[in-house]
Amino acid sequence: MSVKATEWVWDWFKVFWPIDAKDPEGPSDGVFHVIRGCNSNDASENCDLSRRFFRHPSVRSQTVGLRLVRTQP
Repeated sequence: MSVKATEWVWDWFKVFWPIDAKDPEGPSDGVFHVIRGCNSNDASENCDLSRRFFRHPSVRSQTVGLRLVRTQP
């Protein structure tokens, strides 16, 4: 069994209406960051990448990580 980690994303969390908005852009600041994906503790219905959750940046978790990305020079 592979262990997956939910990932932090750059966006700050904001509730979007309609809830099924495609590729919504987050606000420029906020209190909670968006997390996407799922981890080994999640139910399968939470593993859709379109699902968005939120968490305060100061909260630590063994199941939330980040992906480092570098743009080409």
